[in-house]
Amino acid sequence: MKILILGAGKMGSFFSDVLSFEHEVAIYDTDPQRLRFTFNTQRMTTMEEIEAFKPELLINAATVKYTIPAFESVLPHIPESCIISDIASVKTGLPEFYKKAKRSFVSTHPMFGPTFANLGSLSEENAIIITESDHLGKVFFKDLYSRLHLNIFEYTFKQHDETIAYSLSIPFVSTMVFAATMKHQDAPGTTFKRHMNIARGLFSEDDYLLTEILFNPHTGEQLEKIQEQLSTLQNIINLSCNMDKFRYLPGVTTEAKLGEHLLKGNADMAMEEQAARSNYEGIGTDYIKKHGGMFHAFGYTSGSQEELEPIYRGKELPDPNYKQTCSFKVWIYKGNPYDNYTLTLLATESKMDALKSAMGISNWSECKQLDIQCRVPTLWDWLPEYGSIEELNDLVTEHCQSMENQQAPVLEM
Repeated sequence: MKILILGAGKMGSFFSDVLSFEHEVAIYDTDPQRLRFTFNTQRMTTMEEIEAFKPELLINAATVKYTIPAFESVLPHIPESCIISDIASVKTGLPEFYKKAKRSFVSTHPMFGPTFANLGSLSEENAIIITESDHLGKVFFKDLYSRLHLNIFEYTFKQHDETIAYSLSIPFVSTMVFAATMKHQDAPGTTFKRHMNIARGLFSEDDYLLTEILFNPHTGEQLEKIQEQLSTLQNIINLSCNMDKFRYLPGVTTEAKLGEHLLKGNADMAMEEQAARSNYEGIGTDYIKKHGGMFHAFGYTSGSQEELEPIYRGKELPDPNYKQTCSFKVWIYKGNPYDNYTLTLLATESKMDALKSAMGISNWSECKQLDIQCRVPTLWDWLPEYGSIEELNDLVTEHCQSMENQQAPVLEM
């Protein structure tokens, strides 16, 4: 079969290599420089050469931005019987184009890039064939993709773009965000290195690849989902810093167990009254109606009426050792600043000794302070007056004691 390939990019060159041993293949590109590395094929740069070639199958490997313009420029120069095909990663506008062209067509999408895929073994890679395609075209590409050991899926045009928005836009956008936040430094860690390799591979693809994915009209929906999940993660972080405002009963997984727990915990209730009110399930149900809460695999959790404190507002993650009662957080290190520890104040003597032991020091003078944060703005004025971590801890202890003394008369009233 005479096959003409439009575009000598990575995918165009890939199809040229795959097909040239069994078919008479020609590859066309407006840039002669891109044809230098194509072999076992005819190289074309003019429409006159295409007319003389008389292809039986046209494979459009131009980027999404130029898929339809490439078709429009070539169609007048190929036979009416020639099957036209595309391998675009986004099918927007193509159904309308094929209907208007009134030619036999087939639309597919090999879902791998030559940069990422192991071209010697494609058994783990996939390809999509559009169901609206004409029979002969589908037969050709099914045979081709089967011989390449690709996993073949069949979708409509609409299903294809919806699936691609899900399977490509989320990983691509996530990788772009990862790459944008990275520093120009290497770091240990298997997961980090794998993500870096993915990012390098993604950005080594054709310049229009990311644009193609973002052109997908369904990508916006996926981006909204990412933003929703980031908001959910922010809520999870804030919940983890407000656990003192929740009540957790381990093992209490039903209304009956909740009712039994509530009765057994009421020491003031007479035994006979307990027996009379031993409708545990009813008691548990009434409690949930009044106080809310939910059962889960590990027990029962309910919240108090206190408003949650927004510890994390999307800028700086809270310290893992964050406690509602701490006034200061001090980041300290010995040697490498990246190998730092966090101390929340006020701190007991045993806690401070444990941290010194973990750092391998016997005195705070052996370490340096990397950063310090204060939850009580009025205490910042006191900072110049302390000279060591012990003195800062004494300052915080004095402040907390002063606050308790001020609150005592109010609590008594």
